[in-house]
Amino acid sequence: MTSADRFATDWLDKARFARTCNDRDEPWPAWSTGEVLAVAVLLRDTAMLTRLGYTEVEALDRLRYDIGKPDLDTAAQWFADIRARL
Repeated sequence: MTSADRFATDWLDKARFARTCNDRDEPWPAWSTGEVLAVAVLLRDTAMLTRLGYTEVEALDRLRYDIGKPDLDTAAQWFADIRARL
């Protein structure tokens, strides 16, 4: 299992949990900034990204290093592929 695969599994689980929190009008757990960014990108939660001071592009640029993607387009496609599994 690659590092990107581990992140995909973790962030997908967190995104599902966050979606349930949103449905129940409950706050997300206290995750790291990177985890919150990843979940916000997966859920396309622009309000959360704004609260953290990021655009989606800026979040992708920060997260692409974690998942080992060389550029924004590849990182965006990786997140789209993961988002499709939600």
